[in-house]
This record gives sequence, C-alpha cells and structure tokens, in this order.
Amino acid sequence: MISTSRRDRAAVAVILTAILIGAVAVAARPRVLRETGNERLRRSLLWWLASPEGPPLPDLPADVHQAFSEFRATTLTHRSRLRRPADRDFPVQAAFDKKQALERTVHGLFPLRGIESVAAEFADRVSPAYEWEGNSSGPLGELNGAERFLARYPKTPIRQYALLLIAHRSICALDALEYELKYERGDRAWNIAQQARLRQLFSKALPEAMLSDHLLIRSVAVDLERSPKCLGEN
Repeated sequence: MISTSRRDRAAVAVILTAILIGAVAVAARPRVLRETGNERLRRSLLWWLASPEGPPLPDLPADVHQAFSEFRATTLTHRSRLRRPADRDFPVQAAFDKKQALERTVHGLFPLRGIESVAAEFADRVSPAYEWEGNSSGPLGELNGAERFLARYPKTPIRQYALLLIAHRSICALDALEYELKYERGDRAWNIAQQARLRQLFSKALPEAMLSDHLLIRSVAVDLERSPKCLGEN
C-alpha cells in the first residue's frame, strides 16, 4: 500500500507539472499587440469590419476619436436595402455579407437624407469578393466597381470615400500584380500595363481623398500616404 506521504508527494508533482505545462503554453503564444487608432480606422473604413466600442484610443486626436464614435453609433442604426441572394452556398453568402458591410460603412460615414440608396448602389457596384486568395482580380474587381460608380455619379456625396477605396485597392492590386509578374502568372504585357495604370490612378485618387471634408476619410487617407500598405483581411 502506498503511504499517505508518498501519495501526497505524487499529487503535488502532478499539480506542479500541470502548472509548468500551462506556463510554457502561455509563453509560447504569439504576442498580441494592441490595435492602434489608425489601424482601427483603416479596419473600419477600408475593410468594413464592425468596430467594437473597446477602450479609448489615446493615440487618436480628440476630434478624430469623437468622429469615430459618432460613425460607429450611426452604423448600429443601419438597415440594409440589399436583397440576400437565394443561393445558400457559403462563398455567395459570405460575399453578400461583405457587400452589406460596405453598405453599412457608407451609411455610417454619411448620415444624410437618401444615403441608404446611394450606399446600397455603391456596395452593389463594388461587389466585394468572398476572398481574394492573393490574386489581383479581387482588388481590381472592387476598384473597377468603384470607378464605374464615380463615372456614373461624378458629384456623388461619397466621392472622396470612393477615391479612398480606389487608392487603397490600387495598392493591394499592385502587390498582387508584382507577385504574379515575378512568378510569370498571366499575361506579362497586360500586367505591366495594369501596374502603370494603377500607379497613376493612386497618384490622382489619394490626394483628393486627403482633401476630404470628412475627418475620418481625411485621416485614413493621410495615414495611407504615410504607410501605403494593403494590410488586408482578404
């Protein structure tokens, strides 16, 4: 029979081993960096991700923080005008969810009379893909949709936001095109022509977005000029 003291020592050993394993697991977890205010703004305006209330963002100026809070509050009141597709296939439904998220973002930025129909049409024309899968076709498709919207409505109240999205998707598409060119995917001449077009498009779209009267659009545009990276979810 095992003595009481030996049984106690065995129990203590088990507990200490469990604690050690837990400590190693915690130490092995990747460090999660706190999201900065600019990152949250990008995430909300460029990727249309719902922004939780969360802690205050001291790295944002007070007026930007206030505008961001108002934007978030407005998005919570949004009611979509888009009709969900009958196709229940997951990629189709996921793409529609992104379309609704873009619609909600536009409504949150521009709480104007009649903005609901503008937001719905813009989201429908941009028509976000379910996933880009690293291909240039994803950002190019969204960018081209925004361009078509502006071609039809050049004086739309959401013009500067559309231009901000175009500038950002130009960066994302350029990243993908450079990769495709490097690994000889697709037509080389078309790729080079697209890259030239996108660089010119970016150089025109971003400066106008930086002059926007909308504080959040202007802030993200300035941040995009300072750090022209895709940093995306797709």
